Amino acid sequence: MREAVMKKQSQIYTSEFVEQPHFELKFKKMGISFQYKNLMPPAGIGTVYPHLRVVDNWGILTVDKGALLSSDWTKVNVSIPLTITKEKIAGDGWTLELNSNYTIRKDIFDNNFYVTKMN
Repeated sequence: MREAVMKKQSQIYTSEFVEQPHFELKFKKMGISFQYKNLMPPAGIGTVYPHLRVVDNWGILTVDKGALLSSDWTKVNVSIPLTITKEKIAGDGWTLELNSNYTIRKDIFDNNFYVTKMN
């Protein structure tokens, strides 16, 4: 029974953080902290951390409802943004305090969101 529940949750995470449109934040100079309990490694694509805090050049990401950290530790994926302001972007269970020289963009081909540095 537990295996079936974990398999279903893995499928949900893969769909939310990989297959469906999502917000991808690539690391530049990352500092990270997280809790070790309830980690989920869906299908070899990384590990989902229920609670996570990332500080990088682009700002501070705080996650309380799951984020996918890539297996090579180069990026983190969260669900799509629901609220976007100049300084704060938020989605279901996460918040990004965006530094002033960064912005986010939506790719018209894959519908994913990315953080970019402004010139």
